[in-house]
This record gives sequence, C-alpha cells and structure tokens, in this order.
Amino acid sequence: MKVIQVNSFLSTNLISDFNQVATIEIEDKPFSEGAFGEVYFCISINSKKTTTPQIIKILKGNLSGSADLNYITIQKLQKKLSKKNDELLQKQSKTLLEEYPAFLAIPQFSFIGTFNGLQVKGFSSNNLKSLGFVEFREVLENDQLLDNYQGLALEKKMMIAYRFVSAFKILKECSFIHADMKPEALFVNTQTDTSAIIDYDSGVVTDNIGDEATTWGAPNDWVAPEIWKQLGQVSNKQRTIHVNLFTDTWSVAIGIHYFFATCHPLFYLTELSPRVIEEYFLNHKNKWPDINKNAPYFNQQYSQIYDKYVNFLNTQVPSEIKDRLSNTINRGYLDPSLRTSYDNWKLALEKTQKPAEIFFFEPDTKVAMDGVPVRLKWNTDKAHTLLIDNGIGDVTGLNEIKVYPKTHSTYRLTAIGYYGNDEASADIKIFPTPVIESLKIPTPDFETRLNLNPISIQSPNINVSINFETNKLSQTPTSFIILNDDIQNAKPLFKKEETHWNISEIFYKIKKSMS
Repeated sequence: MKVIQVNSFLSTNLISDFNQVATIEIEDKPFSEGAFGEVYFCISINSKKTTTPQIIKILKGNLSGSADLNYITIQKLQKKLSKKNDELLQKQSKTLLEEYPAFLAIPQFSFIGTFNGLQVKGFSSNNLKSLGFVEFREVLENDQLLDNYQGLALEKKMMIAYRFVSAFKILKECSFIHADMKPEALFVNTQTDTSAIIDYDSGVVTDNIGDEATTWGAPNDWVAPEIWKQLGQVSNKQRTIHVNLFTDTWSVAIGIHYFFATCHPLFYLTELSPRVIEEYFLNHKNKWPDINKNAPYFNQQYSQIYDKYVNFLNTQVPSEIKDRLSNTINRGYLDPSLRTSYDNWKLALEKTQKPAEIFFFEPDTKVAMDGVPVRLKWNTDKAHTLLIDNGIGDVTGLNEIKVYPKTHSTYRLTAIGYYGNDEASADIKIFPTPVIESLKIPTPDFETRLNLNPISIQSPNINVSINFETNKLSQTPTSFIILNDDIQNAKPLFKKEETHWNISEIFYKIKKSMS
C-alpha cells in the first residue's frame, strides 16, 4: 500500500466521506494508465474505508502542462456541479446523482499532495465496476457481453441513452465540453439501465464567451468531423484541438446510435474518415441510411448486415429517434449548428418512455358455479412482466388463463413496464353447486270404488218344460234305410272343441255388471 499525503483538496460535496481528506491510501501499482494519468484502486481515505469504493487518478504533465490544465478543468467542473446539486436539493429534494445517474463517476474531490517524494495533482471518483458497471468498450469487444447487451429490450437501451443525453444537457449548462467521448469513456449498467461518463479531465470549461476552448484529442469513430480534420487522417497521437459546444453534439448522437445498434451509423462505408464520408455525402448526395451498394465506398462484406440494419431502423427504432439521427448525420455533418440539441434529444427519448397499458382484463362470464372454470382474458402493451394476484403469479407471454374460484373473487392484473405500470381488476361472482339433501316423489291419491268382498252366486232357477208326443214314440218303424259303404266309413273332418271356463273373464263380466 502507498500513501498520498494531501496538502489541499476540494470536495464536490456529494458524499460526506470527503468533507475532510488528509491521506489517501492506494494500491502499489496502477490498474490503468493513459496519456493523461495513472489510475489506482483506493484502499481508504484517512485510513478509513469509504462508503463507496473509489479510484484515484494521478494526473501526468507530459503534454505541455496538461496536468495543470486538467486539474484546473476538474476544479471548475466540481464547483459548477456542486452548485447544481444544491439547487436540486432545494427544489426537488434530490441529489445530483439521484436525478442524473450518468454522473456517478464525476470527481468526488480533487487534491494536491505528495506521492513518492513528488508533488502530484489528481482526483477521486466512484469505482464504477464495484457498482455493477462495465466499460462500454469491453461490451463491444467481448462476444458474450455483446450478445447479452444486444438481447436487452429496446426500451432499456433507450433509457440508457436518455440518461446519457440528460447528463450532457447539464454539462452544457455548466459550459463544459468533454471533447473525447468514445466507448472507453463510457460505462453501462444493464441492471439499472444506466450509463456513466468518465474522463472529465480531458475536457474544457468555457466560463466566458472569449475563452479559448482548446484541449487534447485523438481520432476515433465518435469525434466530430471538424475535430477529425484537425487531427489528420491517419495519426492517432494526442494533439491540441479547438472545440466548442457543438463538437459534443455529434459524439452524443453517435453514442445514442451505439446504445441501441452497437455500431456506427455509417458502418457500411469502407472507412469512417472525412475523405470517404464526404464522398458519400457531397459527391453522391446520399442521405443516411441509404446507399447504392454498387458504390466503390460501400463495404461489400456488410451487404447482408446492411439490409438487416435498414429493416431494424424502419421497423423497430421509434420514428422520433430516427428523425433526430437523420437530422444530425445528414445536415449536421457539415453544419454543426444543425445537429440535434440535447433538449430535442431528451424530448424524443421521453416520447419512447410510454408506461405499460392494459387495454382490457375481463372474465368470459361474470357469474359462475362453484367448481366451474372461468377464463380470464387480457390485452396489454409496453409491458415486460404481467402478474395476477390470488396465488396465480407470473403470466408474462400469455393472454388468457383458466381459474377455478370457489367464492366471490376479484383478480388484479399488474402490467409492469420500463417506464411505468398499469393495473386492472376483474370480478367473478360464484353461486354454490346445489346439493340434494332429500328426494320426495309425489304419488297420486287413487279413489277405490271396487269392493273385493267374497261374491255370493246362487244357483240359477232353470225351469225347462219338455213335451213328448207319446203316440210317436210308441210307433215302431216299418223299415230302415241302410247306409252305403261310403257313408258308413265316413269320419268327421272337424272335432268339436271342448268348452273351457275362464274365471278371469267371468270375474270381469261380473265386475262390469256391478259398476
């Protein structure tokens, strides 16, 4: 562990840990080093661990007194941001970091001290990686990180862009020009949908109209065309450049495009130098994102990617965002004053921040019997998560379910969006299933008219008189007729049936006669 003995310091008054700084304990070796300084992990301040882990940047003075100029720039910015913080606390009871999380890496304090026997100047800022951030350059270069980032919902990327441009709006109000915005100067946290800006020491503050706005810069894909021309076509060395408040507006537009497309808006050109871009815009009068694929400056290896890119712009990117990009790229390339302002960027990005909305949530029947399933249906928009209470839980990706309420029930659907939530309820009244406790079957009351007492039947009184003529009976026949053989041998063809008495028929006849 090494110790910096602090001789003087200035706090930005954002964290109480830095109201007094006497010693800074750092690791023995820097974890990063650039043209403007060395960066160390901070172990403690005044021998105490800080609430939020810090990094310490010790400025280098190897570029024409850059350490002194960068230190002055940091202190000017600190004072302006501290004033903004006080105004927010007074008006909204919010700190600068709460309202503008992209400022999480602004200098917490600056200092002059003694380190390794030499006087040094530097500043402290939050350790973004300890807060869940990843350097945006690393996201773009690491395949796994890039896949994860590209898989984010477009709304989350738009929120990251919104917080990015909101911070630049405040920087403009502080007359601060970053002048070196690039992937290495940005961190992102995909859990909180936040971007964070670093490398404030390479910028410049223009307090007065006549102030000369000069700093150091090197070519990269994000710098404004006018800066690229000052730096030359090929050299990557740091050089003194002249900047103004418009130079950052180009870089911010490129950054917004990178946030949702992870590439430069003119990626399909053979190179991003002014020579090729001016050929694209001026000699052939192209309008982004259109291009003739047969043009010599079109990169043929990106042919299929270009087609998908244009389809993505036309079908998924909100028109407000596409229009602002078109305005900056097509008109602002040659005329910086025509580039989209931070205010207009904020308005365009705010229009994309629509809360979740429930169009309807209702049962297929409002009255049901206990145990009979009821179908709940709904339709929503801008919701990434859908929840229903009463023990149902997450129904994301569905538009209907069956429920089995046993009593009168109210179901509440919550649609959770990136920019706000919506709720709706559905009532179902339940009648209990009928239960048969006893069964009574009515029977008819018959009136009996039939008396089934024993029937007494007397013998009939039959009086038959038979008269015989005796004289004829006493006469003897004088002759007999002899039958021929045929008659004698004849047999009756029919046999007389015997008479059978049916007691049922007799009973019926008697019953009928008595009624």
